[in-house]
Amino acid sequence: MYKVGIVSYTNVLPFLYGLERLDSIKLYDEYPSLLSKHFFSGRYDIALLPVGALERAGEDIEIVADYCIGAEKRVDSVCLYSEVPLSDVRDVLLDFQSATSVRLMRVLDHFFLKKDFNFWDAKGNEYLNEIKGKTAGVVIGDRTFALNSRFAYRYDLAELWHKYTGLPFVFALWVAPKGLLPLSFKRMFNHALAEGVYNIPGVVNRYGRVSHVLSGEELRNYLQNSISYNLGHDKRVAVNLFLELLKQV
Repeated sequence: MYKVGIVSYTNVLPFLYGLERLDSIKLYDEYPSLLSKHFFSGRYDIALLPVGALERAGEDIEIVADYCIGAEKRVDSVCLYSEVPLSDVRDVLLDFQSATSVRLMRVLDHFFLKKDFNFWDAKGNEYLNEIKGKTAGVVIGDRTFALNSRFAYRYDLAELWHKYTGLPFVFALWVAPKGLLPLSFKRMFNHALAEGVYNIPGVVNRYGRVSHVLSGEELRNYLQNSISYNLGHDKRVAVNLFLELLKQV
């Protein structure tokens, strides 16, 4: 039985829809930065790995599925929140739950925004209360759903990336140690992922009550229009560009 690491966010529900039916895997969920750490320590055989972690993956890791967590433009759950316009922001608190999103924020600032923000690593959820005045904060995942009406300004990081590069963005993709998975399993795994990706109404029907923030229609809209699951050519180009830019930050 393969141990599979997955993030505990609403955007993975289409993946869970099919994977929960596989009796050849055991699922474990946690937030992205911990998932990366545990995958590289050998705790998981397969992981929905944050794309920023590919920088340390080397040639011993391979992408094993045709699906990812990505966005064509807006993602709506990886945002910079602020009480003031971006031009007035001086300090940026970085979400402890994700290394990839905070590194995306650094890339955006270094190459495109050129604001020379002062970046600070947040240690716990209490940092949300520190987003005020000229201090902004990067927040990811389901917590963003409750913040959209709390702050005057919200900047979607995937949308900023698309604005400056013209490309989609990939936040996480499925990987495993090279040579570990037989081709027959990869095909079965891909088929399981596709079951939910191509049946969002069924996903909403099954998991709609899980979300205490999004209504059924909001959940459908988020999964269908904000998250882009197919790992196509443009997304692979975007992954390579992001990893190249990371080397220079």
